[in-house]
Amino acid sequence: VLSELGLDKRLTALLAENGIETAGQFIERLNEGGDEAFLAIAGVGRQFLTGVKKGLRARGFDVPKATEATESE
Repeated sequence: VLSELGLDKRLTALLAENGIETAGQFIERLNEGGDEAFLAIAGVGRQFLTGVKKGLRARGFDVPKATEATESE
């Protein structure tokens, strides 16, 4: 569950409201719509998105790289 990554509760709630509560759902949405699918959610910014991706990678998940060259990891 994404809430276990220690993320901001308000942003975790925003993702949940948009049907994203698990790592699998996050990665599926990322594969389908890229970073833009998350950045289109009001209140979700690139820094938060990068943090989630890094947290998932640190736990062994295969998370796609950014769809734009502007993300620095």
